Amino acid sequence: MKYGKVVSNPTIKRLPIYYRYLSTLLDYGINRISSKDLARKMGITDSQVRQDFFQLGSTGQKGYGYEVKLLHDEMHRI
Repeated sequence: MKYGKVVSNPTIKRLPIYYRYLSTLLDYGINRISSKDLARKMGITDSQVRQDFFQLGSTGQKGYGYEVKLLHDEMHRI
């Protein structure tokens, strides 16, 4: 994820929630997650998940999703 970018306040407020959920996924040994599955858990749209992660400089791969550990590690650094 790239630092020094302007990130919206709503995205910043969601970061701790993403982080906690990603931690849970790691505890269960889940290695990747789609924006759709993550959105369902967060109570937001999959488009919003993608926009949030894009603001942070992270993109998933269509049909593959996001690497849970990578997202978790990057959010931990933030």
